[in-house]
Amino acid sequence: MYTGGSGAKCRICGLPCNGVIYCCLVYTFFTDVSCAFMPKEITHEAHVGHLLTRIESSHIGVPNKDCRACRVSIGERETYFKCNALRFLFGLPVCFAIA
Repeated sequence: MYTGGSGAKCRICGLPCNGVIYCCLVYTFFTDVSCAFMPKEITHEAHVGHLLTRIESSHIGVPNKDCRACRVSIGERETYFKCNALRFLFGLPVCFAIA
C-alpha cells in the first residue's frame, strides 16, 4: 500500500489513483482505495428494482460488451456491474458515478 501522487491509473475504474493505493509491483497492478472497497452488489437509479453484481475484470478472452446506461464499450479487462435477471451491464467509472 502506498500513499501520495503516484501517477498510476486504477485497474478497476481506469481513473488516476488519488491518495492511498494498493499495488502489485510484480504485475504493475494499481487499485485506488475507493475501488478496493467497492461493494460486491449495488442498486442504481438507472436500473431500479434490481440488484447489480460486480463482475471483475477478466484476463481471458471475454468479448467486449456495451454499457446499457451510456452505450460505451466495456473492455475485456474492465470491471463492471451486471443485472443477472435482465442481462443489464453497467460500466465503470462514468456510470457508477451517476449514483
